[in-house]
Amino acid sequence: LCIFSQSWWRTGLHRTLLTMLAIALASIAPVSSAVQTSTAPVSFAVQTSIASQSSQVPFSIKHRRYVSVASTESIQTVLDSLPNDDNWALITLGPGVFQQQLFIRRGKTILSGSGKEQTVLRFGILREHFLKSKQADKSETNSAALPRGDALEQDWGAAVVNIAASDIVLLDMTVQNSYAIEHPTDPKRFGHQFAIRGFQSATRILTDHVNFVTNGADTVSLWNKTNGMYYHANGRFTGRVDLMCPRGTAYITHSEFVTLQAVATLWHDGERSPDHKIVVSHSRFLGVNGFELGRHHYDGQFYLLHNRFSQAMSDTPIYRRTYPKEPWRDQPNRYGARYYFFGNHVDSGKQYQWLRDNIDAEHAHNITADWTFQGAWQPEVLLGQIRQSFLL
Repeated sequence: LCIFSQSWWRTGLHRTLLTMLAIALASIAPVSSAVQTSTAPVSFAVQTSIASQSSQVPFSIKHRRYVSVASTESIQTVLDSLPNDDNWALITLGPGVFQQQLFIRRGKTILSGSGKEQTVLRFGILREHFLKSKQADKSETNSAALPRGDALEQDWGAAVVNIAASDIVLLDMTVQNSYAIEHPTDPKRFGHQFAIRGFQSATRILTDHVNFVTNGADTVSLWNKTNGMYYHANGRFTGRVDLMCPRGTAYITHSEFVTLQAVATLWHDGERSPDHKIVVSHSRFLGVNGFELGRHHYDGQFYLLHNRFSQAMSDTPIYRRTYPKEPWRDQPNRYGARYYFFGNHVDSGKQYQWLRDNIDAEHAHNITADWTFQGAWQPEVLLGQIRQSFLL
């Protein structure tokens, strides 16, 4: 590794080689934990063969840019300067901390850092304060009156990374909403803190080797209820509640979740279609004592396959969140309870009745990314194509 020159870093060759090495070693390398370690056996073998699939569809990157911390141009300036065409564009970010907020409006855009620990995109913003600042009347507002439906578009600008386009890829970086750290005396500092927020027009969003970090709610909020499709691999998601909360369909694999409060880790909104779902496979769940696995306000569908859970996780089934004292806040439950499990393991041999297998091995084996997105999107093929393109 010491032979890498600066040109290797700028072209991304080091990331490609390291990614290939990581894929080769994934079946034997343990997943690290900052919260709790365990020697309980669990398989984390990579199930995809992205290299063999990558030649199926022609792929090329036409526009390439490089941004360093010392660059006179911000990442946003470079984003806005990209040609408004239908070609893929790659912006490579050098190592360092970028104190910047991003607004992505152009499709087919790739942001690639120099590594999860090397490139950090950091910005502090609290959703509640942001929404209040947009109001003409700056009087105190009720937190229960957060926007719903089409009004959710008011959130534009409330995240570190704001996305209003499709075919967006983030690689090899950390995205951190640092509001709670920067405002330790704010009593609302643990509210909604989006690291990434996708809007109604945003679908086919892919992240690989990206850490999303907040000390608040709704860390990863990709909210296209109609046809949203999201794929996350080899990531780490940290937050206090609902840290992974997709609307539409999401597939997460070989990742780690760290929940900082004794509430739910996963959340799903799949009310627009019975086919919408969240699938989490071959991942680890860590957190404070009593953290919960998942919940939903709207219709939700959860698949948990071959995951490993800290013994700190509460013996609380995934549940529908209702408001007995405020029934007007309750959402319809058209499709009923849909929670599916196979091959999961709780540290120290704990047995949770609700976490037992309720689908057979053949069904579980067929639950791949392609199955999840019903063939409408092949993110693992795309990921292989992108990684290989770094060598060109």
